[in-house]
Amino acid sequence: MRCIAYRPSRKCAHAWTACKNRSEKDTVFCKSHLRAICGVYLGLCVAGFPERMSARKAAARSGPSGSKQP
Repeated sequence: MRCIAYRPSRKCAHAWTACKNRSEKDTVFCKSHLRAICGVYLGLCVAGFPERMSARKAAARSGPSGSKQP
């Protein structure tokens, strides 16, 4: 089976092309894309993305700090 990921096109800066590599066993991604996805996921987890994003949204709803609300 082929990898389901896409990569930037070599011909056009604004286009993407399907990855032509074979997928790894028990996954739909080639080794390169699987490592990239694992790296992104690890980075999000280490950075506390879900929790920090919720805190940012709550802060945005409450308005700028120090502002007077009627």
